[in-house]
Amino acid sequence: TNLSNKEFYFMNKPLPKDEYVKRVSEFMGSRRGVECARARLAELCAERIYKYATVLNCENSTGDFLTNCKNCIECFDVNDSEDCRYVNVGVNVKDNFDCSNMYLKPQLCYQTLGTIEAYNSHFSLYVFHCQDIFYSSFCYNSKHLFGCSGLHNKSYCILNVQYTKEEYEELVPRIIAHMAATGEWGKYLPMSLSPFGYNETVAQEYLPLTREEALARGYKWKDIDAREYAVQRVVPADRIKDVTDAVLNETLACKNCGKNYRIIAQELRRLRQFNVPVPDMCPDCRHIQHSLICSRCSSALRLLCISIHDFTRGIRVEVFFADKFFHFIDYVDVLHDFLASTLHVADNCRAIAHLSNSH
Repeated sequence: TNLSNKEFYFMNKPLPKDEYVKRVSEFMGSRRGVECARARLAELCAERIYKYATVLNCENSTGDFLTNCKNCIECFDVNDSEDCRYVNVGVNVKDNFDCSNMYLKPQLCYQTLGTIEAYNSHFSLYVFHCQDIFYSSFCYNSKHLFGCSGLHNKSYCILNVQYTKEEYEELVPRIIAHMAATGEWGKYLPMSLSPFGYNETVAQEYLPLTREEALARGYKWKDIDAREYAVQRVVPADRIKDVTDAVLNETLACKNCGKNYRIIAQELRRLRQFNVPVPDMCPDCRHIQHSLICSRCSSALRLLCISIHDFTRGIRVEVFFADKFFHFIDYVDVLHDFLASTLHVADNCRAIAHLSNSH
C-alpha cells in the first residue's frame, strides 16, 4: 500500500524476484493462506497514509476525484462541470443537485439517477436525451413527461397516456398541487413502491435492518427459502490442487450465512489457473467482504464517519468508509431511528454522527 512505480515488493518491502515469488506462493492455493494474507494486509493498511482528496484544476469545489470543475460542492467522480452540489459521478454537468451517474451535458436536474443529455429532469431514473421530465424512468428522446415509464419519442404524456399540450399544461399543475397537499411532491418515489424486498437491495449493505425493523417501516422483505439452506455434505479440500471435478456436483453452504451456492466448471477452471482456493462463502457474502472492509480494524460494514444534513426533512446522508468518502444516500427518513439504535462501529474505529440543523 502507498507505493508507486515499484515491483517485487512484499508487504511494502523490496525483495529479489525469486524471493518474492517464493513468499507469494506461500499464501496462494489454500483458504488458510488467503485468510492469513488478508489479515496481514489489514494490519498494513492500518498504518496507511490516506490522501485527503484528488482535486485538479478546480475552483471553489469540494469532494474527491474532481477535474476541471467550478462551484461543485460535495461532488465525487465529476469532471468538466459547474454549479453542482451532491453529484456522484458526472461528466460535463451543470446546475445539478442530488444526482448520480450524470453524463454528457445534463442540466437543471434534481434527484435523478442515470442520464445522458437530460434537461430539467426531476425525481427520475434512466432518462436519456429527454427534457422536462418528472417522476419518470427508462424514457428516451422524449419531453414533457410526468409519471411515465418506457416511452420513446413521446411528449405531453402523463402516466403513459398521451395528452394534448393544452391538456398536459392544465393537468400537471393540478397533480403537483395534490401531491404537495399529501406531502408527496418534492420527494423521490417511496420505497413502498419497490418490487424488491429491502434485504434484496444494496440498501441492506449500507443500512442493514432486521426483518422486523424493515417491516415496521413498511418495507418489503424476502423471507428465507429453506431449500436454499441445505446442509453441506462435503467440504472441499483446503488447497485448490487437491480439489477434484467432483466439487461441481456438490451443493456448498456459506460459512457466514449458510446460503447454498455451487461451483461451476468455468469458475473451477479459473480458480485452478490462478491458484486460488474454492471459496467458502456465497457470492453475496464475498461481495460484502471485498467491498466494505474497514482499513482500521478489518471489520466489514463499519461506518467511520457519517455527515447528515436536513433539507426540510429530506435527510441526506454522506457515508465515509476508512477516512474516504464512499457513498451517499438521499431521502431516507429511516435514518433517524437507524442512527439512534443500530449504528455499531468497532471499538478501535472513529465514529462521528454529525447532524446539521437538527438532532
